[in-house]
Amino acid sequence: EAANWLGQYPYGCVEQTLSRMMPLFVAARVRRGDGDVLTEAQALRVERGMARLRKLQHASGTGFAWWTGSKIDRQMTAIAWTALMSG
Repeated sequence: EAANWLGQYPYGCVEQTLSRMMPLFVAARVRRGDGDVLTEAQALRVERGMARLRKLQHASGTGFAWWTGSKIDRQMTAIAWTALMSG
């Protein structure tokens, strides 16, 4: 239920985008043992989240900003890369 609520969270900065995606990454890891990774709806949410993160990545490709067009933020970059590497 909580993962569904996070999926509907209305904001879209890096932190909030990752907050929607991380429970799905965890669920996928737990379910891999059963052979059932993600539902189609969950996979679509991850795909949309990844597309959003690509938009939030700085044009130089070196980091992430809180919002599109903002300057690179080291903390958001660290959080984004940590989340992406765990997914």
